[in-house]
Amino acid sequence: MFRNGNSTLTRNNAGLSFYFHKFLTGQVVTLNAFKRFYLSLFVTYVTLENCYTTMLRIT
Repeated sequence: MFRNGNSTLTRNNAGLSFYFHKFLTGQVVTLNAFKRFYLSLFVTYVTLENCYTTMLRIT
């Protein structure tokens, strides 16, 4: 029974490491996506900031 549990544990461990590897390889893609997302947010923020300061300058 203990050996059976041990083999199950080993099998789970292999599955976990596989999912962890998939998570890590997927992490690179999501990191690039986050970079693009934050870059677009930053550009939007800068654009809004410029519009706001321009409006202040006009008024």
